[in-house]
Amino acid sequence: MSGERGARALHGEHVSWIGHVREYLGALTPSDVTLYDPPIRMLTVAGTGNVVVVLDADDETVSANYVTIAVEATEILTEFAIRQVRSTSTTATGLKGFR
Repeated sequence: MSGERGARALHGEHVSWIGHVREYLGALTPSDVTLYDPPIRMLTVAGTGNVVVVLDADDETVSANYVTIAVEATEILTEFAIRQVRSTSTTATGLKGFR
């Protein structure tokens, strides 16, 4: 797949990403109330902007902290365990999630 960063292949509802099979959750609508359990392990972005997330943490007090991540179109985030994609202040578009 030329032009793509990394190596991935779609297989129905799963995607293989650099040797890891991920469950495809589909398009994500940012929400200030929806929590993902288990957390999202890979997030793809179609449109440039900010994504405001709550990261997974063992300490419940830490999970109340929001993190703003500036992203570019076609960016793929794999270094986070995301519990929530907040609608407040999220401006990036075309979000898709994988576990």
